[in-house]
Amino acid sequence: MLLPVLVLFAIAVVTNIDSRMKKNLDNILGVIGFILLIRGVYSISSNWEEICKIKTVLDYLLLPLLTLIFLPFIFFFMVYSTYETCFIRIDFNIKDPRLRLFAKLYGILNFHVNIKQMERWIYSLNYADNTTIEGIKASIKELKKIIIRESNPEDIPIGKGWSPYIAKTFLKEEGFITDYYRTTGFGEWYSQSKLLKLNVGLLDNYMIYYVEGDELIAKTLKLELDITSIDNAKAAKEKFLNYSQVLYLRATKTDLPTYIINSIEREENFVSTEGLYKIQVEKYEYPSEIYKRYELKFTIEMLPEDKKIYE
Repeated sequence: MLLPVLVLFAIAVVTNIDSRMKKNLDNILGVIGFILLIRGVYSISSNWEEICKIKTVLDYLLLPLLTLIFLPFIFFFMVYSTYETCFIRIDFNIKDPRLRLFAKLYGILNFHVNIKQMERWIYSLNYADNTTIEGIKASIKELKKIIIRESNPEDIPIGKGWSPYIAKTFLKEEGFITDYYRTTGFGEWYSQSKLLKLNVGLLDNYMIYYVEGDELIAKTLKLELDITSIDNAKAAKEKFLNYSQVLYLRATKTDLPTYIINSIEREENFVSTEGLYKIQVEKYEYPSEIYKRYELKFTIEMLPEDKKIYE
């Protein structure tokens, strides 16, 4: 009875159906769930003496107990597999065998089961001095300083830029999940969000949010829309415009000017200055004979000091 409905519901979700069919399936699942709940209550009340037996109680508790016992094994396996991957990268990046061993032991000593921080440190080794013991120690010390800054973002004066750890969250409520702020190894730092898919299908339209700057201050905020499905382009562009307005408001504390909104709607290349900021709208069309694909970018960039206009 339940299986066909679940299959239809899964199809509706995967194909992104927004219609009466999905609403009706929701209602049917709700009714079935209510019937199963009533049936369960009736079964318990009519067989209370049987359920209260110790054997029955143990039968009910067996599955949760086995699950709890299995969870530490899953956790240990995750830690082990992460460290195994990290050690492979250490072997690749560090040539001295003794230094490799030191790096592995020092990493375990500092990060224990904190696999996220271990992974971040391994990434930072690509741009740190990994040829000496002092360099490896300094790289971990530097990472811990960054983690402290993340938990207590510094106030950045207006006109200088944004705290990268605050800027990363400007579009969090809209569904943009950013990774940690990291170096490129050339004095530049950045963070980018995961792809925010706007439709489900063979060709997806999606958006990405970028934060760029130096180690302490973010100087550029960028929202990028990639159109690969022309059929869904109108809805995608409406969201892009909406998110651009939200980003501008949270970054500058003012509303996006109408003339910039018009440029986004017309998809025209545009550059302007607004007080402390350079605002840019860009469109790039990919050369393709099979299907039309293009990008729209909305950028807010902190102007150099000599070009800022203070009101």
